[in-house]
Amino acid sequence: MQFRLKQVNYTLKYKCLPKKFDGFKIALVSDLHDQEFPFENNELVVKMIKENSPDVIMLAGDMHHAKIDNTRYIGFLEKLTETAPVFFAEGNHDCESLTKGFKGYKEYKNAMKELGVLNLRGDGARIFAENSENYINISGASWDDRNEVQPNYEKGAFNIFLMHDPSNFDTVPEKPELMLSGHIHGGVIRLPNGQGVFAPGMGASAKERFSRHYFFPKYTYGVYGKNKKLVVTSGLGNSVFPFRFICPEVVIITLKHED
Repeated sequence: MQFRLKQVNYTLKYKCLPKKFDGFKIALVSDLHDQEFPFENNELVVKMIKENSPDVIMLAGDMHHAKIDNTRYIGFLEKLTETAPVFFAEGNHDCESLTKGFKGYKEYKNAMKELGVLNLRGDGARIFAENSENYINISGASWDDRNEVQPNYEKGAFNIFLMHDPSNFDTVPEKPELMLSGHIHGGVIRLPNGQGVFAPGMGASAKERFSRHYFFPKYTYGVYGKNKKLVVTSGLGNSVFPFRFICPEVVIITLKHED
């Protein structure tokens, strides 16, 4: 377990962003894998998010860990919903938990619904600016739908799309103005030039994990794109590797209207 938690800030400028959303702030977290930093209910993570007063909180999947069958993360989720509207897209571990019948994730899904967290599995929402008809469109997709993604974009709107795997940035029928992802854990190890080395194996054998497919993935960490942008966070917790070479992080994104 690592107690060193960092905040990463990105300011993204768009000509197509409605002026009413200039300064709109997003907190992005991913890949918690049921871990805690370092206190009960992830109080350090919650504190960092609250101090930034985000307009929305985006959970980019794998908040649950497939082989853990408990509900301790529900307290964390409750604290987040007290801060801002929360949106969630399922990752591979979340979906695997459901497939294998772990009770923890089923209770997590019920808790999300009761707390008002919107699971973007085939659903979406509009966020309106205060005292205005201007809005942005939020949509997402589950890991289970990654091969047949049909984003719920709205023509003429500023679209934010939440999906666990950043590689889908190249496969969605049309790129959104902003896509938010995790999954890659920053590439586990990053070279001096910023390139991540490994992609998660997703149940692959040890031999398969050392194939070319899992080395040097295209999208591992940071901001990609110009008019259509992708933000990839290295996330918070661990999956297969019981350690991290990259510090856990909370990402704060500020959207700016560019004349």
